[in-house]
Amino acid sequence: MARRKKQGSRGSREETAADRARAADRARQDRAAPGRGAARAGAPGSERAPASKRTLLAFRLVSVLGLPLVLLLGAEGLLRLAGAGHPGAFTVPCTARGRPSFCENPRFTEPFFPGAASRSPPPLSFPAQKEPGTFRIFVLGESAALGDPEPAYGFSRYLEVLLRDRFPGQRFEVVNASTTAINSHVLLPIARDLAQHEPDLFVLYIGNNEVVGPFGAGSVLALRAPPLPLVRARIAIGSTRLGQLVGSALRRGSGAPREWRGMEMFVGQEVRADGPELRRVYGSFQENLRDIVATARSAGARVVVSTVATNLRDSAPFAAQHRKDLLPAALAAWSARTAEGVRLAGEGRCPEALGHFRAAEAIDGTHANLEFRLARCLEATFDLDAARNHYTLARDLDVLRFRADTRVNEIVRAVAAESGPGVELVDAERALSAASPGGIPGAGVFYEHVHLRPRGNDLVARAIFPAVARALPGAAAPGDLPAPEECDRRLALTRYDRRRVAREVFRRLEGAPFTNQLDHAERLAAMRLEGDAAVDTPEGTAAQYRAAIARAPGDPLLRLGFAAFLAPTDPEGAIKELQPAIDALPTSPGARELLAGSLGHAGRKDEAVAEARALARERPEYAPGWVDLGYLLAEQGAFDEGAAAYERAAQLAPSLAPGVLREAGRIAMHQGRFERAAETLQRALNAGADGEERSDTLALLGEALRREGRESEAESAYQGAAASYRESARALRASGRAAEAQRLESRAVEAEARVSP
Repeated sequence: MARRKKQGSRGSREETAADRARAADRARQDRAAPGRGAARAGAPGSERAPASKRTLLAFRLVSVLGLPLVLLLGAEGLLRLAGAGHPGAFTVPCTARGRPSFCENPRFTEPFFPGAASRSPPPLSFPAQKEPGTFRIFVLGESAALGDPEPAYGFSRYLEVLLRDRFPGQRFEVVNASTTAINSHVLLPIARDLAQHEPDLFVLYIGNNEVVGPFGAGSVLALRAPPLPLVRARIAIGSTRLGQLVGSALRRGSGAPREWRGMEMFVGQEVRADGPELRRVYGSFQENLRDIVATARSAGARVVVSTVATNLRDSAPFAAQHRKDLLPAALAAWSARTAEGVRLAGEGRCPEALGHFRAAEAIDGTHANLEFRLARCLEATFDLDAARNHYTLARDLDVLRFRADTRVNEIVRAVAAESGPGVELVDAERALSAASPGGIPGAGVFYEHVHLRPRGNDLVARAIFPAVARALPGAAAPGDLPAPEECDRRLALTRYDRRRVAREVFRRLEGAPFTNQLDHAERLAAMRLEGDAAVDTPEGTAAQYRAAIARAPGDPLLRLGFAAFLAPTDPEGAIKELQPAIDALPTSPGARELLAGSLGHAGRKDEAVAEARALARERPEYAPGWVDLGYLLAEQGAFDEGAAAYERAAQLAPSLAPGVLREAGRIAMHQGRFERAAETLQRALNAGADGEERSDTLALLGEALRREGRESEAESAYQGAAASYRESARALRASGRAAEAQRLESRAVEAEARVSP
């Protein structure tokens, strides 16, 4: 036993010596490689395992997240190199007036709209480098802020006239970056883009499209009222080339609208005032508006935030619903009371009608049309305060929500109040109310539901002007401003233009959803009178334009307006005006289209075709450009290429298909290709040709079929043409347009004469 103990002791001493030798080796290695010893500090082996676990976890995270991210970034880079997709920014570099500038990105809104229904921003340009002493103002909003139906007379234009008159020594750039059909979800990235371009002031007139615009609760354009983080993620992805590619693939076959069809697209997209989805809409609007203001302020710009005015008196609700729990017996009682009130009001007995309307309201006070009828009768009895309240309630209960409601303007006022120095509220809603009879805005300042007449735009500009003047560095207090009539003259608002715009509004009012309004007939009749109003002599109109241009020769919108007036009778004069306008607004497809047409009308056919080809190449999504190209090519005898251009226009804009396919059919007739002509003309009819267009197409189809030897079919087409001409003639005669009705009657007789006895 003693021997074993002695051996064990010796073995222990030998192991200890070996351990010491190994420790000495490790110490030498640690000294040779600084940091290794530190890693071993503490209890032996206590740090090695956790460090390995962290390394493994980091490797796994990189593998799971990093590799896909690298692949995505690589795909994005390859798509950009290949020229796929389009820039996601609102502005893109361009050359305007011979200097580096920024223009609108015509494809900016595509990620927000389904398929081909996107709305291009209006043409704009401003220098890439702001000149010293320039005060740059960006106006943000939707179609009402743009100045629709004619941006040349929007409130930003009147504001510019007022500023230049009152501060002649100050250089102003007023850039209207508003766009039709968008809302605050789209305006936030626009503001972020513009904030990079040396802004001095933002003017915000926002709120009409929060429900029907992209990501709104009543939208047909995108997801309906999703959570705000999801909206912003969707927008961020859509700004990338990869996101655009995936979005385009997903939209194919999704049933998305093939083109923009205006407000009629939203018929049926009803949202009740008590709907829970509205709370999310209001919350998103408030956050977006706050962020727009913060974006502007972070760029050093001051901000004018305006409330949004709407037509109360002369724009009945677009749609109305009863409350959800209304029982059949109660609905019958409501209907009976309302019908009696309508009868009495129609007889001018509003005091009696009010009793029935109020009784119906006690049964169901959520029906927008009832509130509008109540308001009309209260106004007729001179109870204007009560009338104003019920007009407002009728608007707020309208379930087709095309107008900013009370809550939207409350949010505007609250955001302006909380935003601190550098942000000022302008109450345009109250300004227009104060200027309207009884304090109830109506047809005196609005064309229809929200779009302002020149008088309304002038009033909004005058409300905004003092806030802008206070933002100018060292500016004096405003003095006397030019009268509204003088502003009209400086903007060349001629009687010709008033009538032209009235006819465009009349065309809009003829369609849905306006046809569903209680006051549709009276609004349509009033606008028809405006559209038929007398105008000045051509010489007088031209003199007014020349005077305005002499005062502001660098104004491209004045020159565009004058060119459009001159084009039918003086194409060379139109070309002369268009050249500086296009130099200032190089991205304007309308100006380029007008130039191509004017060149053709002036006999400069080769130049016209070259311009039309260039427009089709640079703006391939612009359907009217293809229509012009088709016409010009056909005039030069390039029939196949002209027909192909017409076909392209029909694909891009199905609403144009009836007309352009008829012209393609006419080309085939000229070529003697009668079978092809008949097939194309039948497609035009199938595409929805109606009215006189249908009549003309049927008459042409009859000729094609006869030339092909299909006599019985030809006679049927001619008979259809005659009946269609007479139907259109009856409608014209009923509307008091006897001369036009007689012309169509003559065409009917001609078509009948082609039928064999």
